Amino acid sequence: MVTIVRKRRRVRNPALLRSIGFEFTNDPVTPACELARTAVLDPIAKALGVESDQPQKVAQVVLMRWRNRLVELRDLGWKPLQETTNWLAALNCSPATVQCSVASSIQCQHTICPWCHTRRIVRLLDRIGYGDRENFFKSM
Repeated sequence: MVTIVRKRRRVRNPALLRSIGFEFTNDPVTPACELARTAVLDPIAKALGVESDQPQKVAQVVLMRWRNRLVELRDLGWKPLQETTNWLAALNCSPATVQCSVASSIQCQHTICPWCHTRRIVRLLDRIGYGDRENFFKSM
């Protein structure tokens, strides 16, 4: 039997743990962002029972679940989240594939972060030329 011991950390400055309140807008995104959202965020939304035709709602649900998971991982002692700077970067990682009313350039670069994973897909799609959809499919 395995017992998980949760460490309770005293926070010297509780203001450090505030998260950015992202508000999602209906502003258009690039074709690569749309495809990445379909590939990464929509399956997560489907598993959570959210309609994928509402990108802002999908992003809000993924953001909420990601932040809840971060708290669990930190309490379980996941090493990358034990430092305050890494914790804040992961907590406030800028959502990808949707426009936000709050400008943030924070990127945590964790492999398990849904936003950073989506950004990696967007960069890959941009590299292979998906941004120019008409010529992309002609070249195949």
